Amino acid sequence: MPSTCTTQSVEIAALRERVAQLEAEVARGQESRQRFRTLAVHSPTGIFQCDLEGNGLFVNSRYAAIAGVAEHEANGQGWLRTLHREDREEVLAALRLALDSDQEFVREFRFQHDDQTLRWVSGRAVPLSDDRGRVTSYLGNVLDITQRKQAEDLLRESEQRFRLLSNSSPVGIFVSDKAGNVVYTNSRLQAIYGYEAHKLAGLGFARVFHPEDYEQALANWMRVAATTDQHDLERRFIKGGELRQLHVRSAPMISPDGTVVGRVGTVEDITDRRRAEDQLRKSEELYRVLAEYSTDVISTHTAQRVCRYVSPACRTLFGYEPEELIGRDSREFVHPDDWDAIAKARSLLVGRSGVATVTYRMRRKDGQYIWLEGAYKTIPAQTREGPGEIIGVSRDITVRMQAAQQLRESEARMRSVLNTATDGIITVNDRGVVEQFNLGAQRLFGYSADEVLGQPLQMLIPAIRGAPLGRDARGRKAFRGLLARVGEVVGLRKDGTKCELEMRVGATVIAGRSIFTGILHDITQRKRTEEMLRESEKLAATGRIAARIAHEINNPLAGIRNSFLLIEDAIPRGHPYYGYLARIEREINRIARIVRQMFDLYRPGHVLPRKTQLGQTIRDIVALLSTIAPERGVKLEVDTTAAKEPVSLPEDSMRQVLYNIIVNAIEASPAGGVVTITAALRADNAEITVADEGAGIPLDLRPQIYEPFFTTKNQSGTGGLGLGLSISRGIVEALQGTLDFESSPDQGTTFFVRVPIQKPDTEATHA
Repeated sequence: MPSTCTTQSVEIAALRERVAQLEAEVARGQESRQRFRTLAVHSPTGIFQCDLEGNGLFVNSRYAAIAGVAEHEANGQGWLRTLHREDREEVLAALRLALDSDQEFVREFRFQHDDQTLRWVSGRAVPLSDDRGRVTSYLGNVLDITQRKQAEDLLRESEQRFRLLSNSSPVGIFVSDKAGNVVYTNSRLQAIYGYEAHKLAGLGFARVFHPEDYEQALANWMRVAATTDQHDLERRFIKGGELRQLHVRSAPMISPDGTVVGRVGTVEDITDRRRAEDQLRKSEELYRVLAEYSTDVISTHTAQRVCRYVSPACRTLFGYEPEELIGRDSREFVHPDDWDAIAKARSLLVGRSGVATVTYRMRRKDGQYIWLEGAYKTIPAQTREGPGEIIGVSRDITVRMQAAQQLRESEARMRSVLNTATDGIITVNDRGVVEQFNLGAQRLFGYSADEVLGQPLQMLIPAIRGAPLGRDARGRKAFRGLLARVGEVVGLRKDGTKCELEMRVGATVIAGRSIFTGILHDITQRKRTEEMLRESEKLAATGRIAARIAHEINNPLAGIRNSFLLIEDAIPRGHPYYGYLARIEREINRIARIVRQMFDLYRPGHVLPRKTQLGQTIRDIVALLSTIAPERGVKLEVDTTAAKEPVSLPEDSMRQVLYNIIVNAIEASPAGGVVTITAALRADNAEITVADEGAGIPLDLRPQIYEPFFTTKNQSGTGGLGLGLSISRGIVEALQGTLDFESSPDQGTTFFVRVPIQKPDTEATHA
């Protein structure tokens, strides 16, 4: 029994000791939790605790401030309310992964407060286990890294700006560390060296060093890389097998504590500049040689005309030593009459980069004046304060000016001769373009010289219209051959009239150019006189024959007519052959009419002019033909508005002429055609045109249309003996007028009647 009690006493004591231990542990746990809460509440870091479902169990005030939520709102899912919506899914996924795998949660994410303020945080959470090692919750903290993020953003923006500025720089830029290794190159440097960035990194840039400079250049770079020494030098390099030159500068990059962390530098390809400088030196040397040995005078002057430099050629041209001219006003030596020309040339140079050329006279040391041609150009000042200089190159042109004066005098004499000549004189080049047109030619064609010069010759002489006019070598040869064959040509005046010309052409070559000079003599009157004489002789001979034939026919015709009258009276109306009487009478009358027309070819007549309304005369003739035209389906149109004034003309003769021409036009027109008759009064002439819409007169028949008894008409017309145009032309020419025509295939024929307006007491005869 005592042993049993003793055992129980021991167990009770042990139990009490265990209880005491448990109470002590609970007290320590409460103290630990109290210390944790105290530490968590006052911690500068946001602290949170969540269960295995991600529900918030505890957050301290710092977390609430960082997250932008109240402490009591963070329980459950409330602690996630202000998590940025773009980060929410990723943060929750990472948290679930950590909870499921009992791993540490580490993440950077953002909170967005209700006032839209953003806070970057670095979150970290670790699992908490109970005494048995089971994970019961997660305890973590969030650190506000907003300022760090902003600094990183600023750093990135700074780097972007640096790279943008660097890549847009016209010079190469590099950055190296303190060991001399290149860590950055811009695009321009890569273009200069001809290598990509990764091939220039480290000491790769040394690959472009000239082989002869490689060791020394690399050693020099390694020496200055970690120092504050100046680095400014030129060196050679090879690119694409070509030797080029670089100008390299670099400066140290120093940290806040004063240590060198690297260098930043620039590289500029100065090959082209060095070449330009070499060329400039050569140009200056050449200029000095040119100035010293040139036969032209080279000089420089201030804007106030003061001579600063003059080449030695002044000794030969002016008789002065250079020292005698330097420092003096150039106006002292210029002829007074040429001052204004030089002043004007200088004024043109102000603020401009062009060249001004002026011709002037300058006095030599012996007092004689010589002609000079000077070319002047402004040399801009090296500084903005100075107005710059004027450089001039002057050449002696005295001989040329004298030759020009002699040429002007010769040309004046030639113009005097040309303008005095009564014949037309025209000069053309081998392209057929008129280059000279004298007064005789102006009177001949009615054009002024300004209207013709520079125009093709074909505007005056249509006969060469088909010529190629020298557009190439073959065309020029053909044009020369054409002019060589020309003798008599037809000219076209400004008023549209034509004239017969006799042309003689001479050719010469001036400065490699073929020039043709033609002398044109008006032979229109001579040709017309010759034609009239031939026509008159032909008409007279024909008229004499016709009159003889008519006389021989007229006597028996009179007997036939008298006998017919007796027979007509003797045959009663009821006789079977009485109907033939009218037919026989018509034929006798027709023979009589033919005989009268044959007499008109020869019979002289005397016609006196009288006051006549030309328009009324034409309308009377149209009225007489009012039955013929409609029968053929032809319309007559009359325009006499330009012939309202009465004029003195032999009206009967004009009626006969116009009647014949209008009848011919009606018979030549197709059904539905129009015959247009117009009349106009000129200064001393009356002009009537009659135009039809027929088939035109064939070329081979045109020379014959005025011949007596020539006709193309059939007997269904108004007779068709072929005497109408012969008689009409004879009448018009007897009146000192002209009867012409123009005809085009399928476009009709137009006759032109031109007769002079006569005085009332003038007697006109015609045969």
